[in-house]
Amino acid sequence: ERLGLLSLSWRPGGGWAPDPVLLRSLAEQIGLAIGNVRLREELRRQAQHDPLTGLLNRRQLDEHLRQRGGEYIRTGRGCSLLLLDLDYFKTINDRFGHEAGDRVLQEAAALFRRCARVEEAVFRLGGEEFVVVLATEDPEEAQRAAERIRNEMQALRVSRRGQILPAVTVSIGIACLPGDSSDVQALLNLADQALYAAKGGGRNRSQRYQSLNGKPDLPQARRS
Repeated sequence: ERLGLLSLSWRPGGGWAPDPVLLRSLAEQIGLAIGNVRLREELRRQAQHDPLTGLLNRRQLDEHLRQRGGEYIRTGRGCSLLLLDLDYFKTINDRFGHEAGDRVLQEAAALFRRCARVEEAVFRLGGEEFVVVLATEDPEEAQRAAERIRNEMQALRVSRRGQILPAVTVSIGIACLPGDSSDVQALLNLADQALYAAKGGGRNRSQRYQSLNGKPDLPQARRS
């Protein structure tokens, strides 16, 4: 594999000329060093990202939330967490096969990434669940962001081998720091409760955890 070009120059007649064997050895050593750096970077990337969608993985979500918690303690600046779950995703796998399901996951991940701002992070939690950490702590702004994602997901059409797959919708649970909790590590659990409420309320909707306060629990729906 060609990694680059090593260019040397010297004055002719200066009493010294490079040894070709030495130069080849030097180039090989430099190439090995660059290859090792690339390998380390690739291994680090693989450890941090989901291989199917390219999104950051669950381990990186935990680390990101720790960082956001530290930032909140230092500056008082909060955030919001969106927990997204594709509705009836199992039917795609059952009807069209796992290759089609993987295609839907990839397209959904790309859509979530496009909807996020530069300073916001998107993660694949596992299966058909995703997380978006927003830069705002305002619940209404967070819900507007969730609704934008929901509407764009509803309009998304995924094709596989020339076949347009059925539309897939998304249910979204929303939790905000510090409005719903001053503990950033609790946000995922609160968003999960809101997501269950969105599923129980008919799917293809976003639900704020804050809006559940004082209301009876909605029936928990199986995530599918």
